[in-house]
Amino acid sequence: MTEIRNVVNILTYLIAVIGVLPLIGETGVLYAAAFFIAMIYGAWAESRKKVSMPRLWLNILSVVIILFTVSRMNMDNMVIPALEALLAIQAVKFIEPNKKFRDYMQIYMIAMFMAAGSALISLSIWFLAFVLVLFMLISVSMVLLTYMTEDERTVMPLKHIKRIIYKTAAIPLISIPVAVMLFTVLPRTNYPVFQFLNREDGTMTGFSDSVALGNVSEIQQDSRLIFRAEMPEIMGSSPYWRGIVMDSFDGRAWSASESQERKKRIRPPEKLTEQTIYLEPYGDKYLFGLDVPFHVDMRGSDREQGFVYALNRPVQKRIQYTAFSASDKYLTEEYQSYEKFLELPVLSAELADFADSFKDTASGEELAELMQVYFIRNGFKYSLDRLPVSDTPLEDFLFSSKLGNCEYYASAAAVILRRNGIPARLVGGYAGGYYNGAGGYYAVPQRNAHVWVEAYIDDKGWRRIDPTPATASVFSGGERTLAFRMRLLADTVNFYWNALVINYDFSKQVKAVRSVRSAAEKLKNDYKTVVSQAVKAIPYILSVVILLLAWRFRGAFRAKGDERYAVSFRRLMKAKGYDVNPSAGLTEIDIPDPELRKLADEFTSVFHGAYYRSRTFNADEKKRLTELLKQIKGIS
Repeated sequence: MTEIRNVVNILTYLIAVIGVLPLIGETGVLYAAAFFIAMIYGAWAESRKKVSMPRLWLNILSVVIILFTVSRMNMDNMVIPALEALLAIQAVKFIEPNKKFRDYMQIYMIAMFMAAGSALISLSIWFLAFVLVLFMLISVSMVLLTYMTEDERTVMPLKHIKRIIYKTAAIPLISIPVAVMLFTVLPRTNYPVFQFLNREDGTMTGFSDSVALGNVSEIQQDSRLIFRAEMPEIMGSSPYWRGIVMDSFDGRAWSASESQERKKRIRPPEKLTEQTIYLEPYGDKYLFGLDVPFHVDMRGSDREQGFVYALNRPVQKRIQYTAFSASDKYLTEEYQSYEKFLELPVLSAELADFADSFKDTASGEELAELMQVYFIRNGFKYSLDRLPVSDTPLEDFLFSSKLGNCEYYASAAAVILRRNGIPARLVGGYAGGYYNGAGGYYAVPQRNAHVWVEAYIDDKGWRRIDPTPATASVFSGGERTLAFRMRLLADTVNFYWNALVINYDFSKQVKAVRSVRSAAEKLKNDYKTVVSQAVKAIPYILSVVILLLAWRFRGAFRAKGDERYAVSFRRLMKAKGYDVNPSAGLTEIDIPDPELRKLADEFTSVFHGAYYRSRTFNADEKKRLTELLKQIKGIS
C-alpha cells in the first residue's frame, strides 16, 4: 500500500522543477538558487515533521517580493522581473508548512505561469515539451488530490495508483488534435501583440557597413546560427552567401559608399535558384542570399548597389524571406564610371612597390585569377590568432607574419588589383554551411563569416575572386561525427518548429485557405466533368448491362415457354442434393430414391413426349407436369 500524499508530493516537486527549467539562464542566479534551496529545505522539513516559518511571515515575505518586483519593472524590462518574482513566490510556497489543497493548486498555477512566461523570452520547441509534461503531471496530481482531500492519510495499492496515472496522463494527449485545429484556424496577426512586454531577443554581432582588418575574426569564433537556407544541395562546390558590398578603403577598414547610379542595362540570368531564408536576429539590416541574389521577396527591403538587399530597420526578430539567385560566373551589373573602384589611400613605398611588381607578371583577368592562388603558392597561412593590428596591418601581413584571415587576404588582393587598373571591391557575407539532408536546408553559423573580392573584367562583368587559402577546408562543412549528426537532428526539429509554428501567421492562413479553396474548386470541376462524362456514357453502360443480364439469365428467357418445366425440375433436383449437369438430359440424373425416381421418370416421360416432338404442351400435360413438380418438392 502507498500513501497518496507521498505520491502527490513527488509530483508537486516535479511540476515545480519543470516550471523553473525554462527560466534557467534567463533569470538571476540568486533567484534560481533560492528556489532550489527552499525546495530542498521544504522536503527535509516535511519528512522530519519540522515546523517551518509561520504562514503569516511567509505572506508578508510574498508581499515584499511583489512590491520589490513592481519597483524594478519598466517598459524595457517587464518580463524578467515578473518571472523572478514568480520564482521567489514559488520558493516561499515550498517553505510553507502543512500544505493544503489550495497550496498545491497555487504551486501548479505558478509553475504554469512560469512556463508561459518563458515563451515571452524564447518560444522554442522546448516550451511545447515543458507545457505538455506539465499538463500531464498536473492532471494526474489533481486527480490524486481529490482522494487526499477526503483523508490526508489515504492509502492505495500501487497498481491502482499506476492505473490512475496512466489513464489521467492520457487526457492532455487527447486534447492535442483539438489544440492543433484551433492553432490552425483561429485568426492570427503578423504583429506580435505582446512584444511590448518582452525584451528584445539577444542579437548577434554581425556585419555592418564597414569591415576593419581583424574584426571578422571575432565573428568567426561564434558558433551560433545566423540563418538557414531551405534549398537543394549544391553539389561540387561550397556556396557563398552575399550580404554587403564595400568599395571604399582607407588603409585599415573597408566601408560602403553612397549608392552610385547604375546603368539601366542588367542582363537577366537564364536560371535562378530559389531559397527560403530563415534569418536569426543579428542586429543589422542586411539580408543574405546565395551569391548572386537577383531578387529578394521581403516586405520593406530595398536593393542597393552590388545586389545588396537591406531592410529599413535592424533585424531584431527572426524573419523569413525568399531569395532568387543566379550562379553565373560574371555579375552583369554595370556602372557609368568605375573610378570609385580604383581609388586607394596613400600606400607605403613598400606596399606600392609590391603591388606594382605584378605588372610584369599578369594583367586583366589573368591577374584576377592569379590572386586566387598567389597566397597559397607563397606560404601564407590562414589564422584567427596573432593577427596584425598595427597602424600598417597590410604591410605586417604581407611582409612579416604571413598570417591572416579572410579580410587580410581580400584586402591585399583588392589593393593589388586596383593598383594595376582593375576595378575591385570587397563582398561580405558567409561561405559554406552544413547541409541538412533531413530538413533540406543549409545551416550557416556565424563562424562562417567571410569576405571575398569582386573584380570587374572588361566586357564580361564582375567576377568573384576568393584569395583566402583555407576557404575550402574551413567553410566546407565536412565534419560528420556522431555528435555533429545529433546536432543536425536537433536543428532539424528546431527548423520545422520555426517554419511551421513560430512563423505561422495570418498570411500563411490566407494562403492555406486559398489552397483549400483552389483544391475544392478543382475537385468541383473534376466532379462536374466526371458527371458530364458519365451522363454521356449512360446509354452505352445500359446497353452493356442489358447484354450481360441477358447472357447471365439466358436460360430463364428460354424457359418462358414449355422449357420452364425442365428448368424447374433441374432446380428441384439440385436443391435436393443431386448432381445436375445443366447440359445433360433429364434422364441422366442419378436418383437412388425409388419414390422420387418414379415421379422423375413420369415427369421426363410427359415432358419428352411433347418437347422432342416439337409441339406445345396441351392443358392436361401442363397440369400434370405442375402436379408432378409439387409432389417432387414435397418429398423430403
